[in-house]
Amino acid sequence: MAEKKKNNKYVKIITRIIGVLSVIISIIFIGMMFYSNIIPNKFLYPAMIFILIFTILCTILIFKNKAKIVLSVILLITSSLCLLGSNYFYQTIHFMDVINNQTEETDLYYVVVLKQSKYKNIDDIENQEMGMMESQDDNFNKALERLHVSTKEKNYQDPLQLANDLLNQKIEVIFVKNIFKDLYDDEVKNFKENTKILYEVSVKTTKENISKKVDMTKEPFSLYISGIDVYGDMMTKSQSDVNIIMTVNPNTHEILLTSIPRDYYVQLHGTTGRKDKLTHAAYYGINMSVTTLEDLLNTKINHYFRVNFDAVIKVVDAIGGIDVYSDKAFRSTTMSSIYINEGWNHLNGKEALAFSRERKSYATGDRHRGENQQNVIKAMVNKVTSSPALLTNYNEIMNILTGSFQTDIETKEMSDLIKFQLDKMPSWNIKTYNLNGTDSENLTYSLGSLVRYVMEPDMKTVEQGSKYINGMLEGKTFKELGL
Repeated sequence: MAEKKKNNKYVKIITRIIGVLSVIISIIFIGMMFYSNIIPNKFLYPAMIFILIFTILCTILIFKNKAKIVLSVILLITSSLCLLGSNYFYQTIHFMDVINNQTEETDLYYVVVLKQSKYKNIDDIENQEMGMMESQDDNFNKALERLHVSTKEKNYQDPLQLANDLLNQKIEVIFVKNIFKDLYDDEVKNFKENTKILYEVSVKTTKENISKKVDMTKEPFSLYISGIDVYGDMMTKSQSDVNIIMTVNPNTHEILLTSIPRDYYVQLHGTTGRKDKLTHAAYYGINMSVTTLEDLLNTKINHYFRVNFDAVIKVVDAIGGIDVYSDKAFRSTTMSSIYINEGWNHLNGKEALAFSRERKSYATGDRHRGENQQNVIKAMVNKVTSSPALLTNYNEIMNILTGSFQTDIETKEMSDLIKFQLDKMPSWNIKTYNLNGTDSENLTYSLGSLVRYVMEPDMKTVEQGSKYINGMLEGKTFKELGL
């Protein structure tokens, strides 16, 4: 009898502890719901009132010894759900804070030598002659100081001559920005195979905020989507392989994806003389890409999204793959192990990336690649909005995007967009448009005397694209624009 009373006493204490903890957990959950600002008020306040009243009522009944074991089990289940929900809200808040708080960009600079060079580390080039471009920015001078070695500078005006002199052993060491190293690897025969990076220096700079804020739940807006060709640090300036302007009308629930070829021959914003490839604009920072496209299309771009290859692979895998239609069969030229069938394909992350990067298998090259990129984006949107993939893999997706994604949209603006989607649950009508051009070769702003493949813009498609984008920003519907 005494043992039974003792057990009842323990049960009483434990159930009451569960009740008190459940009230505390429910208050934390309610606080996270409120602080995240992503739940529409029509759901938020009823949920807050119900959860609080329910947990308090159950706890009061437990203290009165009414069905305390049954109620304790119920509270354990609801508390577990509240903890899970709190984690979702925390991940969302953390994600939004991180991706729009990356106010810096990184320039990379390399000391490059031949593979068979006698120089094995940075100290070996002390007092040696080192080739470099004559006209450089302040960051280059900062990078030069961070080498912590003294060298004899040999200045070049032509970046191509600098690369060739290294290959021809007329100079043993060069110091170049990543823009030149990457272009040499792509365009100068045998450069990548015969050289190596002896030392790397990074210099960080603060980005100017050029966003143009609007209430994105009530007013049309444009976003620049930049897909950069790196797998690592998102702050590193790198070529933009994907260049898409997403124009959104939240009132008509219409989205237009306008694709601009990476090799479009354009005047970089603020420059004169030679034009350059659009993809090279990203070497000078995301702001250069945005303002150059604003100049080209005579429009305004409110915000940007910047994503790297890692994110495409990991997010597509996290949502269980995507279904994409291909109008021809081909073996990927960027990942030779991947084969795409004609017709519908269920693609994993690497396959989706290979599909969106392919251009050499198509007669129209980069033009068709832009269409594939649009199809991948649409497939990802459709998968996330029509299946539980986002919810079931939420934490994984948030962690992936946190390190592989950047935007200048502020946290409150993003939370307002999420709240808008949850409140209205609109079905989005997505259409695409592609700028076109003529294959050509020309000198570029970035590479001096090296003649390279470029695409001369078809100004009729540029003007039409401008008409569509600006028309949507004015509030016109697809039907009114003839889309």
